Amino acid sequence: MSDQAPKQYTLDDWHCSMRALGYQRMQDVQFECPKCKTRQSANDFIEHKIGSSIQDVQSILSFTCIGRFTANMGCDFSLGESDGGHEVEVLLPSGDVQPCFKPVAPDA
Repeated sequence: MSDQAPKQYTLDDWHCSMRALGYQRMQDVQFECPKCKTRQSANDFIEHKIGSSIQDVQSILSFTCIGRFTANMGCDFSLGESDGGHEVEVLLPSGDVQPCFKPVAPDA
C-alpha cells in the first residue's frame, strides 16, 4: 500500500480516467485491491452472486476486496477498516471524499 497522498478525482474525471484506460462499460472496469493486488470488476461480484447488477455492487466494488464475500479469490480487506493506504479518492458531488481502489488497465 502507498504512503503517498492519494490522487483525487472529481466524479466526472474518475469516469473519464476509466475510459482512458480503454474501458467502454463500467461493469468491466477492474480495480486492484491495495493489499492483495486482486483485480476485481462488477462482473466478478455479479458472477459470485454478491449482487445482480452494477447498481447492487457499486458501493463496494472499488472499496472492499471481493475476498470478503467469497473464498475463491482476494482477501478480507476494506478501505472502511483501513487507516489510509489507498491511492485514489473521488470527490463526490455532495462534497464527501470517497477512498477507492485504483482502476487498472484491462488484462491483455
